[in-house]
Amino acid sequence: MTKEGYNDFSFRLHGHKHTFQAATHAERDSWLVAVETKAAEAKTSRDGITGSDGYKHHMENLGKPHDDCYFVVPSIRGGESLQ
Repeated sequence: MTKEGYNDFSFRLHGHKHTFQAATHAERDSWLVAVETKAAEAKTSRDGITGSDGYKHHMENLGKPHDDCYFVVPSIRGGESLQ
């Protein structure tokens, strides 16, 4: 989080910069406290979520192909197109 100017603040998330402008200096500071508090809560809950058995089970099965999952690819004959 970065304080910018009198009323502005910004942060980067996934490579994108998000900038906010509050009406007053005090409002900006209260937004900073609120966002920083929620970010800390999210970091704390992340450990509980990623450590849960349900999450681990889901992640183990994620990316494994199912036997009943397949794709049908149409054949293209001379001069035909997929439009």
